[in-house]
Amino acid sequence: MAKHLQIHQNTIKIMKADLQELTKAKKEHLQEIADLKEEVRARESKVKEQEAEIKEKDVELQERLKTLSSVLQKQDLTLSQLSAAKKKLETFKRESLGKIQKDALDKASEVEVLKEMMKGVQIQIQGKDKEIGRLHRKLHKAHNNSLQSYDQNSVSHQLASRNGPTLSSAYARG
Repeated sequence: MAKHLQIHQNTIKIMKADLQELTKAKKEHLQEIADLKEEVRARESKVKEQEAEIKEKDVELQERLKTLSSVLQKQDLTLSQLSAAKKKLETFKRESLGKIQKDALDKASEVEVLKEMMKGVQIQIQGKDKEIGRLHRKLHKAHNNSLQSYDQNSVSHQLASRNGPTLSSAYARG
């Protein structure tokens, strides 16, 4: 019995040693669990912070998206207005250019007609200048002839008054 007792005591010692080891292991595991729980809490806290940041950035992105969408709509409107204005400008240019070209051709035709009229007027002026020159010479010749005639009549008249009537003065009177 003593042997049995000894075996039981040895078994109890081993069991106590095992119990102490298990208790120590349990404490270590509990400490590890506590550390892991703390780490999980820290990570959860960090996750919550990151989720808050994500929500904040999401709100900011939504606002930017609205702003960008508004800007894009305005840009589309501006582009369509610009396109319409370009079309109007092109139409105006085409119409104006056509009208200007037509007016320019009309004016060029008018200028050509006026040039031809000027040539005709210049030819008429040259003709009139020649006619004036011819009439001037004729007038001068007639004037000279009338002066000679006057001078001859005057001399004849003077002679006749001194000598009496001459044949030419009698013929001139008769």
